[in-house]
Amino acid sequence: MYTQCPECLSVFSLDAQTLAKAHGHVVCGHCNASFGSLATLTEQLPPEPFVELPDGEIFYVITNGRNNMGAYGPNVTVEDRWAIVAYLRALQLARLARIRA
Repeated sequence: MYTQCPECLSVFSLDAQTLAKAHGHVVCGHCNASFGSLATLTEQLPPEPFVELPDGEIFYVITNGRNNMGAYGPNVTVEDRWAIVAYLRALQLARLARIRA
């Protein structure tokens, strides 16, 4: 089972025993937000947030950061930031590919 922190969107797995012991209440190991995990509990991983973002928004996030991700604008050239966006899109397409036997 998986749950997602509503504050920082970190995803982590839980087993039923741990979940029952905590009565559904968890603390995010990334940002320390406490929340009821039952609202976001799922058997499958939630979709990656960047899937729905336009390229320009991904570029902006790489440049300026968001939530717990720091800004990489000062350290990564504009060309490399666009290359990262293209790489993320290529990974998305590769994930949709089907292998024929």
